Amino acid sequence: LGFWMPWDQLFAPSARFALLVAALGHDLGHPGYSNMFLIDLGDEVARKYNDVSPLENMHCARLLDIVLQDRCRVFGHLPRREFQGLRKMIIDAILNTDASQHDAVLAQLQALYDLNSDEFDAERRGQGFTKPQLDLLGTDTNRRLVSRALLLGSDESSQSKPWRTAYAWAELLRDELVAEGDRERAMGFPVAPINDRCAMSLSEAQLGRLHLLAAPLLAAQVRLFRNWAPLTDTMAANIREWGSRLAKESMFDPAGRAPDTYVKTLCDLLAAAGTIVHRSGGKFVATCASAAGEEVVANEPCSEPSCPEVPAAPLVREIRRWRENQTMPGQQRELVLLYIVSDEGAGQRDCAG
Repeated sequence: LGFWMPWDQLFAPSARFALLVAALGHDLGHPGYSNMFLIDLGDEVARKYNDVSPLENMHCARLLDIVLQDRCRVFGHLPRREFQGLRKMIIDAILNTDASQHDAVLAQLQALYDLNSDEFDAERRGQGFTKPQLDLLGTDTNRRLVSRALLLGSDESSQSKPWRTAYAWAELLRDELVAEGDRERAMGFPVAPINDRCAMSLSEAQLGRLHLLAAPLLAAQVRLFRNWAPLTDTMAANIREWGSRLAKESMFDPAGRAPDTYVKTLCDLLAAAGTIVHRSGGKFVATCASAAGEEVVANEPCSEPSCPEVPAAPLVREIRRWRENQTMPGQQRELVLLYIVSDEGAGQRDCAG
């Protein structure tokens, strides 16, 4: 994550390493079935953990057993007290990847932003947190929330990756879900639509998952971590592709709305989160984050559809350029951001890029 945000300003090296270990082991030993299925089945894992996040508790236990083995003591050089603190962080972060905890984590992220929006919307150039932001995020409670958000975000990150990867992960997830549904049907259990291979298409299932989980979570994260804004563009592109596929399959989605309306709702949510709008010296300032991590600031009325009504203004064109290093040595591409704000009546907004 150092490319997207310098977490060294917030977490010590040992804590960053512990989060990486947690990410590696957060689904360790997963049987391919959900918590609810294991609880309904009366599975040994569910009984062992009294039906409370049985899978996540099992993942934690197995992971911590491994890192205590002599040949895997990656924390063995740390003082006992420091290791105990990291152990608690790993457990807390993994337990909060339970789907039943998603709404709580999302609500906490939204509340943190709502209560401190002026600080998180503050203009800043380049990478890094401002001092007030560090003070806010550096409390024990908020640092714990950030670690939860990081792990949950990585768990739900497949649809913020390029389409080929996003589609491959969607197929794998779909296969796992319908396999559980097949077993539920064979055992006489009720089958949820998401687990029923005949109830909805892959496109329909993915848009539903994006609506309930991935898109609101990424939007909440981007409001706090502005350099993640490029991820919203990738997710929005995938949402449009899923919507296009759904439109070819059916006229309406499960909510009874046309696919293009469903897609627009999700894309507007992501666009609003990825754009900072605030006043500076009486002017509106729109700030967008580039894929290379350099923020681009244009001192002009905001031209994004999600922005508040803006006053009439003369035609303004503002271009910012930056370079993004490519994976191959010596390769770069130049990205150009162009805002055009029309003066054709108060509140008129046009955007080109």
